[in-house]
Amino acid sequence: MKIDNCGKNKQYLADLNTSLLLPFYEFGLVAGFPSPAANYEGRSIDLNQALLIDADNTRFRPVFDDDLEGNKIYEGDLAVCDTSLSPDDGNNLFAKVHGDILLRAYKKDTYARKVILSATNPKVKDISLSYENSLECLGVVSYTITPHVEKDIFIRDRYEKTIDLNKLLIKHPHYSFLGLIKGDSMKDARILNGDLAVIDKSLPYYTGHKALCRIENKFTIKFLEWDKNKRLWLKPANDDFEPIEVKKDNNRVEVFGIITYTVTPHQIRFDKTI
Repeated sequence: MKIDNCGKNKQYLADLNTSLLLPFYEFGLVAGFPSPAANYEGRSIDLNQALLIDADNTRFRPVFDDDLEGNKIYEGDLAVCDTSLSPDDGNNLFAKVHGDILLRAYKKDTYARKVILSATNPKVKDISLSYENSLECLGVVSYTITPHVEKDIFIRDRYEKTIDLNKLLIKHPHYSFLGLIKGDSMKDARILNGDLAVIDKSLPYYTGHKALCRIENKFTIKFLEWDKNKRLWLKPANDDFEPIEVKKDNNRVEVFGIITYTVTPHQIRFDKTI
């Protein structure tokens, strides 16, 4: 999708008018946890509270390129930015430089009295600014939200001025829940250790979907794939893990829900805030 400079300038305010408590599982979706069933007895959380959304200081910005993919920020993500923070070494931020809005990693060189704005994409050159040059920080990236079903949902044309995360991310509240990702078996599919996952139990599932599956009373997140012989495989997105063949006579396998979004923390881990 080709985006003009005007599109890259888009930002949205936070709308906190709704409250939506969803069941939350903190024991690790990949490693196994108590069954997320109707008799669930545990904590419930609101996405806005989990992400420490502040209406005054939170801005949402779509990510239109892969310049910081090495820092786990992907094209098509929605960045949750905190405008109250002053940039520090290692922060990812949106900055206005010579009239352009850029997403870069921030590094301060105190010896040379310079600020370096860098990308992890080797094709993108670093930008060096002296202390005397004004750097207009538009927000430090606190979280990024990655879509796994509607890939272009955050970068398509939008006419609203605000975003309500509960309305945007949770289409079926009665069939959705949240959980922390534990493990690296899906890291190459942008599902990362420590992420917060949104799972929808009401969606139909097909080959290529990333699903939460229960197998022999343990839970794992894998790609679903049916081969030409109609055999179901649970496939990882990491070469260090082997695919799992689901035998036809295995009645202990259940597709429990589809991963619709994951939220990656860039400032504070979720186990410190939830």
